[in-house]
Order: sequence, then C-alpha cells, then structure tokens
Amino acid sequence: DMEGHVILFEHANFRGAHKHVFRAEANLNAGDDNFFNDRVSSIAILKGNWEFFRHSNFNDRYPVVLGPGLHRFVGDIQIANDDMSSLRPTDAPATVQGRPITGHVVLFEHAHFHGAHKHVFQQEENLNAADDNFFNDRVSSLAVLQGHWHFYKHAGFGQTYKTPGTNPPEDLLLGPALYPWVEDAGISNDDMSSLRPDRDEHHEIIGAPIEGHVMLFEHAHF
Repeated sequence: DMEGHVILFEHANFRGAHKHVFRAEANLNAGDDNFFNDRVSSIAILKGNWEFFRHSNFNDRYPVVLGPGLHRFVGDIQIANDDMSSLRPTDAPATVQGRPITGHVVLFEHAHFHGAHKHVFQQEENLNAADDNFFNDRVSSLAVLQGHWHFYKHAGFGQTYKTPGTNPPEDLLLGPALYPWVEDAGISNDDMSSLRPDRDEHHEIIGAPIEGHVMLFEHAHF
C-alpha cells in the first residue's frame, strides 16, 4: 500500500511544473531529479499526513503537519516559499488540513492522453496565466478523476462549450471518465482557455470508464 501521495507545484495555486511524491523524499536536490529543490510554492496532498523540511535528510522541520487537501500557497501555512528540500509521511496528526479536494481534472496536450499533462483541482480562470500558460489552446484530451466540470473557449469562463445534440443547446458538463478526444465530447481541439467545477450533476456526458491509473517514471525511485 502507498504510504501517501503528494503533488508538489512550482508556483502558487497549483501552477507550473509538478512532482509526485509517494514516500519519504530525503533530498529534492538529487542528481537525477533536482528541479524542485527550493522551488515548491503550493501542495496538493491526496493521501496521508506529511511533514516538510528546510534542508535535505529531514533537517530543520517546518512547524506544521499537513493533512490531505489543497494548500494553495505554502507561505500561508508556515512553510517558506521556494525553500523546501525534503519531506516524508508521518503518523502524527495533522495540524493543518487543506481545502477539501472536490474536483480533479488532468488535461493532456495530445489525443488519447499523450504529451504533457496538467492537474487542475479548482476553477482555472485563465490557462494563459503568465506563470503557467502552456495549456492555453492546447488541450486535446482529458481525464476527469473527480467532480463535474464546465469548460470554456475563453479566459474568465467566457463562451461555454455546449453538449452535442441538445436542442436548445445545454452547457457542457463532464463527469468522472476518460475523454480521449475532446471534440467527441463537444470541446474544440486546441481551443480551451478556462474550466471550473459545478455542483450540478445533471446533463453530464460520461466518457469511457477509468479502468486504472498508472504513472511511469523516467528514473528509479519515482
């Protein structure tokens, strides 16, 4: 069983590059994977309670234990920005709970879940934001892992896509499933600029069932 699951993000609000961590990570400055040393600005904890350290080898612990949820900016929770070098799961009770994860979408650059990908947990007003603009007008497939989501052509939730075959046209709402080609679901290819979750679960289009979920890593130890 996995000890835990954390996603570290380069920028606040879960933007920029990201890194998955499943167990104790003694050195974010490891030679084969050192991008995230002193570069963490937000954190999504999917499983477990975690403690975080200023230095490698679990030295100089920050004064918090984070529980599952979304932590949009580390500076708000007593972790210095762009400063972390190690982390590990712990049996200690959480002292800070994140905002509950009620939605999770993975956007992909190419059809059939190929190419670069981006995790989205909350409303994303502008995929062309200066600190994370790769996916503006570049989404070709997506996986809705949690929640029900609306998708929009323009930033600021402008011009929602419509459900194919509805008359009068209904706003598109996609629930948990795989969508290997966005145009089959009513979203123009390489066209999306914003998205947001919705509590309304009516009129959703269900794509292909999610049979499983595997992450492949280039190097040993994830």
